[in-house]
Order: sequence, then structure tokens, then C-alpha cells
Amino acid sequence: MAIENKRMQQRYGTYSKFQIEKSKLLPNEFASVTSGDPKSSDGKGLYFAFAPGEAKQLMTYEDGKQMIDGATDEIKEGFLDDINEATTAANSATSKANAAASNADIKAQESANAAEDARGVIDQITKDSYLHTTTQTFVDTVKASPTAYGNAIPEQIEGYIKQDTTKGLQLFDAKTVFIITNSI
Repeated sequence: MAIENKRMQQRYGTYSKFQIEKSKLLPNEFASVTSGDPKSSDGKGLYFAFAPGEAKQLMTYEDGKQMIDGATDEIKEGFLDDINEATTAANSATSKANAAASNADIKAQESANAAEDARGVIDQITKDSYLHTTTQTFVDTVKASPTAYGNAIPEQIEGYIKQDTTKGLQLFDAKTVFIITNSI
């Protein structure tokens, strides 16, 4: 491709004038905006036309640096907002997990207490059942063989058999004395 020697034309003026005359720009023509450009921090800008009405803004190093600095601040703020949201969500989740763990500990203790109470009831039932069986066996033995215990009436003996779950089987209380005689 050969380079052609042509004179470049350049337009300049305010941004409002540039907006009106943008469609009049020729290909390869520059337009300098001297004031009022909303895309620039100082209101100045440089545009290049690729086709009539099709112009792109060019930027200087200074403009680029300001743009990056501004974008960096926006990005930082966005990251900080995201980090703050994530921190708040994590703290909330931690609080809920701690509350659930505390409730679980309470429920576990309640379950352990209920199991201990049930164990006590089972022990008492077992003890009562053993003592009842032992008492009944003694009464049955006396009824079946009265001569083994003298001439005592089984019902009398049965009336004096007492059950004490802490001491076991007590046959007679300390105040009662039986005199059992054997008459032939």
C-alpha cells in the first residue's frame, strides 16, 4: 500500500458544536473539542473520524491515567461492598450456627436427663419385680409345706412379709414375735 500525500483537515470548537457537526466530519479528519466534553475531566477532547458521522474519542496519557484512577476507585468500592456483604453474611451464618449448636447442646442434655430418669424407672421396676417374685415364692413354699414352718397359718406369715426396696425382703417387723409350735 502506498502512502498518499494529502493535507489533513481538522475541526475544532465546543462540544455542542461538535455534536451538531459530527455528521459533517470526513474520513481521517480530527475534531478537537475545546470545552464542554462530558467524557473528559477537563472538558477537552480529541476525536477521529473513520467515516462521516462515525468518530471515536482518542485519549491522552493523562486522560487514561485519570480514567484508570477513577475506575480503580470504583472497583475498590465495588470490592469493598462485596467484601462487606460477604462478611455480614458470614457473621450471620456463624451466629445462626452457634445458636443451633447451643440448642443442640441443650437438647442433648435434656435427652441425657430423660434417659437417666428412664434408667431409674427401669431399675425400680426390676427391683420391684425381683422382690415380688421372691415374696411370692416364700408364700407359695409356706402354703405348700406348712410343716416346714411349724403350724403357722400361711396367711398370717404372708401378712407379715414386708417389701422394702432399699433393704430387700423383710419377713417380720422387729415388734412381732412368732411362736411356732409343732404339735403331733
